[in-house]
Amino acid sequence: GVPAFQIDPALVMTLFLPPLIPAGAVLQQLRLPRRVLTILTGESLVNDASGLVLFRFAAAVALGGTFDATHAGIGFVLVAAGGIAIGYICGLALVWLLRRLHDSNLEVMASFLAAWASYLAAESVEASGVLATVACGLVLGWRQHEVLGSESRLQARVAWDFVVFVLEALVFILIGLSLRGVLGRLGFWPSVQLMPIAVAITAVAVVTRFVWVFPGTYLPRLLWPPLRRRDPYPPWQQAVVIGWSGMRGVVSLAAALALPDNFPGRDPILLVTFVVICGTVMIQGPTLGPLIRWLRVGSMAAQADDPDELLARAAMAAAALASVEAALTDPLIGGVAQDVVQEYRTRVAGLSSSPTSGAARAERAAKLSLRLDASAAARAELLRLHRVGDIHDEILRRLEHDLDLEEIRMRRQRGA
Repeated sequence: GVPAFQIDPALVMTLFLPPLIPAGAVLQQLRLPRRVLTILTGESLVNDASGLVLFRFAAAVALGGTFDATHAGIGFVLVAAGGIAIGYICGLALVWLLRRLHDSNLEVMASFLAAWASYLAAESVEASGVLATVACGLVLGWRQHEVLGSESRLQARVAWDFVVFVLEALVFILIGLSLRGVLGRLGFWPSVQLMPIAVAITAVAVVTRFVWVFPGTYLPRLLWPPLRRRDPYPPWQQAVVIGWSGMRGVVSLAAALALPDNFPGRDPILLVTFVVICGTVMIQGPTLGPLIRWLRVGSMAAQADDPDELLARAAMAAAALASVEAALTDPLIGGVAQDVVQEYRTRVAGLSSSPTSGAARAERAAKLSLRLDASAAARAELLRLHRVGDIHDEILRRLEHDLDLEEIRMRRQRGA
């Protein structure tokens, strides 16, 4: 009378897969060359969007049974171009609106509404809603530094990170629930018979990325000398890391789930997609970090601080100092500026003095360590004041938020 214990695929996916989805979770903990980071964190913007557009054409062909290369090519260009144009227009409209809003909550809400509006507007004219959303996001990402205040940017970043996490978790829950039905409809032995096919497709997906990455990296430089002179051959280790970072995740799941119920072979496609994702995420994901360290790709960027970043910091400090020095002659606040200007002069002197030398790095690390210790002491005193009842919760949250931002900034400078 005791029911047999059964493993719920939905529960397994919910517990184990979401933390393993993105290569970005691994990359954020490693100091990689800027080129590699740019490629790996930015390629999905175009690859996933264009892939979903092509997927829609392929699904339509599979259901319709006919294919015209010329018609499909023109249709792809129109759908993609229309989506990008609509997304660009919606992005400009959002920027115009944000310039006139002066409330952080309204600005964050407007960013969400603009994403949905760009998608729905593009889909209403049979253009690509995915590319429209990407284009709208790129416009806002480029102009956010001009139209959003610091508080709004912090709130928007937290809100979007939370929404992305929830949506990714929901996608895996949905595919887990769907997988349970797929296994029930296919049966045990037919599912087992599909495993060799699924493993072969997984291997093809991994190998195909390497087949594309290496020629795409070296062949254009080989055939075009001006490109080779302007942008020399990158180390082969970087190409290996990029090739091994092709993990499949949310987009593959969403595409498989989007197939209509009457699509031929939908259940085997869902099962194979699940196996491909499990294979790439559980094999490539945990081994990406050790591979980067073994190939010493991270060490190429960790030898010293980024000179461009140090130059930018020095320029920012010089501009701030010039602004304070300009106030020295002001009859009203000149005395106050005299007290502040020394702080900025010290900061400019520290950023302008041989930041890449060993002694300068050691001095900078010591200063950051002292400041972190001072921040920890300030945090302990703040908590003591709250526990004895000298300050209320709102003051604690506000001052702790300031301490958190300052500590994040210092730890980022120290590379921790």
